[in-house]
Amino acid sequence: MEESWERLSGTFCQIPAAHWEGTIPNNPGLMIPEQVVNIKNGAEVWEWQLLDHRKNCLNEWKLEGVARNLPCLIFDAGTGEHLNLDSANPSIRGAKEIIFFTPKGVCLDFSNGIEIVDTCVPSSIRGWQGKQLTLTTKESSIAFIAFSDEEITTFPTISWKVSFEEQPSLRGLKLKGKKSVYLEIPTFWYPPIEGQISLNVSIENITHQKTIITTTEIIQPSDKWQAIPLDKWIIESGKYEARFWNQFHRWSYKFETQSNYQMASKPEIKNLLISSSSQGQVEKLPIPNGSADTFWAEEIKMKGLLPLEIISLSLYDRQETVSSQCQADSLGNLHINLASFYNLLSPDSNWYALDFQRIGGETQRLTEMEVASLVISCTWDNQAVQISGLSPNELYSLSCWNLLLPENSPVEIKIYPVSSNEDKINVPLKLQPGIYNIQILGSRKLRHNLGWWCNSNQNDLPDETLENEDLADYCYTILDNESVSDFVKSANKYDYDPYLLQTAIDSLKNLPCYLPEWLQISSLTEKLQAIVENLKVKLKSPASTQKVTISKGADTIHVAAIKENWLLISLTNPKKRNFVFKQIEINIEKNHRQKGNLSIHLPKQPVYNDILVLKYKNINNINSYIPLEYIQQTQPLTSNEAQKILIS
Repeated sequence: MEESWERLSGTFCQIPAAHWEGTIPNNPGLMIPEQVVNIKNGAEVWEWQLLDHRKNCLNEWKLEGVARNLPCLIFDAGTGEHLNLDSANPSIRGAKEIIFFTPKGVCLDFSNGIEIVDTCVPSSIRGWQGKQLTLTTKESSIAFIAFSDEEITTFPTISWKVSFEEQPSLRGLKLKGKKSVYLEIPTFWYPPIEGQISLNVSIENITHQKTIITTTEIIQPSDKWQAIPLDKWIIESGKYEARFWNQFHRWSYKFETQSNYQMASKPEIKNLLISSSSQGQVEKLPIPNGSADTFWAEEIKMKGLLPLEIISLSLYDRQETVSSQCQADSLGNLHINLASFYNLLSPDSNWYALDFQRIGGETQRLTEMEVASLVISCTWDNQAVQISGLSPNELYSLSCWNLLLPENSPVEIKIYPVSSNEDKINVPLKLQPGIYNIQILGSRKLRHNLGWWCNSNQNDLPDETLENEDLADYCYTILDNESVSDFVKSANKYDYDPYLLQTAIDSLKNLPCYLPEWLQISSLTEKLQAIVENLKVKLKSPASTQKVTISKGADTIHVAAIKENWLLISLTNPKKRNFVFKQIEINIEKNHRQKGNLSIHLPKQPVYNDILVLKYKNINNINSYIPLEYIQQTQPLTSNEAQKILIS
């Protein structure tokens, strides 16, 4: 204790930011337990002060925070180490995977070679969010901008490089200002190597002057850093020296561990007290949930964990797995709110589960939801379809799309709800002549393909062809099994739903159909596939029918709009689509007077993954809203064409 503190013996002291209070002892040596403070606000420097009873500062701790010209926080995803950046020339070196936190108003743009592992890493700082990123090439970069109602701010680009010249290092949670004092057993990290090497390891307990282990570790070729955890040999706090060497290099580290988080045995679930919002005190795992609503509403509490223990969580549906970590508080309590994970998986799944794992323990299923999946099957005849596997008392309908009338909406046939004692239901197909792709639609977003059906003769045509010669010619290219080129020539006159086309092709390839012998299935499949390919080309080719004036100069495109117009924007790189979308939104927000005359749209179908659609009116220079460096070309659309592209 400082000599100036002697007069304060027996008086009150506190750390307000950590909500800690204590009494200064009569004997030297004020012991403050480890404090964990959640940072809730961004700052250039975070400060914590120890105050006496008169609120005078006795001691101060400082942590470098967020630079004014570089609003981000970056951590090594493997070690948790905070990566400090030079705000004038920011660069990340050595880390293969990072967690990148920014304010929510910041828009990120990743160069090639960066993949997003997790799109939503929660942050304790209000208004911030994180992304977990991995570097798949030797070098890349991250650009980001912030926008507000008044302005757009561009920040220095951060270069990211895996340096193969870096030296091995000893990493772990350590006390600031005391280089060699760790609060956990550190880990030795070896940089990426191209060939296998043998590394000798020796660890000595300096306190007891005893060699704990002398062994050899094999480091395999890898483009990633590899870890040698020292907690395999160090099991108690103390002072140590770790030596690593081979015939070319030698490294030595002296360090001290002041806290021991080692567990002598695997944690047992019987030591935990688990309760849930739906079940109360839990005696047996997993916690059952009968529906998706109750699963996502579940709140689970654990008591009896180690103070500040890290728990690994794995969230599942039938298609994806999302991994994350959470931490118990200083009393060993943990609260898991499943609603916070809702956006990480598809909301349409009929099964979810959550697993947890303690350090050194086995994975345990914590909660699970199961809804019996529907196994729908059908049989066809010339008048009806018999369907089995439907849920009792649910509303269903058939969606029947006629290939001979491509622009008509599918005919809908209502299905009466089946009772619990019915195995199957017979649905009459009273449809006009045509070749139908049939789907069953349900009240819970169910869309199930049943297959194709046709009960008409080869010369039967829909009534609409009586006064439409082009439509009749189109129908005959299908009914008479004419060539694909003749069919495409006729089909180009009509607009198709690309989603419906693709599901129709899948049905034709994979499902049993009721089609007449005169109709060649292989020829029909080729025709449908040709429409899909032709549709892709059509969207990327120049159009000439829109009533707009386009004049191309050396660097710009000016569009003089005389009414409500639509513009198709083709991008040079599909990965930039969200970034360009956000930039156009920003430009629209900046110009308040034209805000009502502009809107930007993201098509949802995969076939359109490299385009945007802009709606505008009374704008003389639409180019000023578009970042041309990311644009391959623009072309006008009719309202009907735009609606077809944007249909979900």
